[in-house]
Amino acid sequence: GMRTSCASEVINNMGGNNEEIVAVSGFSGGIGLSGNACGALAAAIWKNTKKWMEANPEQSAYNNPAAQKTYRGFYEMSKGELICHKICGKKFSTPEAHAEFISKGGCKDLIETLASIKV
Repeated sequence: GMRTSCASEVINNMGGNNEEIVAVSGFSGGIGLSGNACGALAAAIWKNTKKWMEANPEQSAYNNPAAQKTYRGFYEMSKGELICHKICGKKFSTPEAHAEFISKGGCKDLIETLASIKV
């Protein structure tokens, strides 16, 4: 089956299709397992912006309210921390290590919070 990742879990929980779930998998572990910016946040912003753009085709997506609302919800949950390895307390050397962390409940609250933000 599909390997579990934080970004893919967020999109799945948001009702994303398989193509979207696969598309965001590289965001995981702080964008490509780099431990940097939160990939689950990136995935949620991407999905909510996409949804907003479909509803507002005439408007610029720059500074769209869907992205801002997603970021604010995350920011409150993470207490302002955006860096994956600081949120998780670790870096992942392989996709398998990241998948194991997520499948054991790693970042569960963050994933659920991101997926539940209504835009």
